[in-house]
Amino acid sequence: MVAEGKEKLIFLDMKGGFLYDRFLKLDYKNADSNTIQFGSITLELDAEPKSMNGKFSGYGSVNKAIVFGDIQLEKQWP
Repeated sequence: MVAEGKEKLIFLDMKGGFLYDRFLKLDYKNADSNTIQFGSITLELDAEPKSMNGKFSGYGSVNKAIVFGDIQLEKQWP
């Protein structure tokens, strides 16, 4: 994560899994119990299973506000 021009490493605990063979639903929270950060991610597998696109929403610990946006995961080939 980059905030105010500085990189910051954040560790998240995630739980979830696939639904209906093409959707990935994850809930996350900050691994540090003293930090308020949590949210959900929903992604859909593309027709060619090389990437997943979706949305995230939650509460951000850096800007101390509700956050949301787009998210994309791509398969890395060796």
